[in-house]
Amino acid sequence: MSSNTDQQEPVTYQKDGVTYQRRRRREFTDEFKKQIVNLHNTGKRRENELIRLRREDKCLLMENDILKQAALILGECQKK
Repeated sequence: MSSNTDQQEPVTYQKDGVTYQRRRRREFTDEFKKQIVNLHNTGKRRENELIRLRREDKCLLMENDILKQAALILGECQKK
């Protein structure tokens, strides 16, 4: 990924009799912009997948706890 990194002179302008300087706006190639958008979208998909997996993990942990409690109850009933 590379951007156009031409060294440009700062922009000088006046407002209300005061002179200001600011950097010129950076310009990027279309290819670079597409790569950044692609990286963003990929990150978003991974984030959504992580959220889904965490939700599924939480559900499985709850189910596991329920099964453990049921096994304890059944074990107590069989001892009687």
